[in-house]
Amino acid sequence: MESSSSNSEKRELQLMQLEERQFHSKCVAWFKELNLHLETLHNNKRNLLMYLDALDKLIDERVLKYGELRMKDREVQAIKEIEKRLKEREIQQQESLSTNGTTLIASLVTKGATVGNSELLLLVLLYHCWFKIDTATKD
Repeated sequence: MESSSSNSEKRELQLMQLEERQFHSKCVAWFKELNLHLETLHNNKRNLLMYLDALDKLIDERVLKYGELRMKDREVQAIKEIEKRLKEREIQQQESLSTNGTTLIASLVTKGATVGNSELLLLVLLYHCWFKIDTATKD
């Protein structure tokens, strides 16, 4: 009986060893598969970091470009504002000159133009007319 018991134990031991080898094979296959997935994740992570770096550089470039464009836009607006003020000042100066000329003419007319200052009156009138023509052509 011992021999049948021994045979039975041997068979059981062989079955256990077979199961252990199969389990070991499965574990090795799972390990290899897990390694493959980990490598893929690592590669994906590396690619993602490269893409993020490239995107970060593009964003930095766009921010700088946008800042430059805003600065240029502000410069253009400032130039337009200066031109507007200069034009307003020029118009005020022209109106002031026109008013001064008109006042001078009125003053001469009120005092009465004599033969001696009629030439001066004529010069003032000619200047006043030229000033109005010159102003009209500038607009």
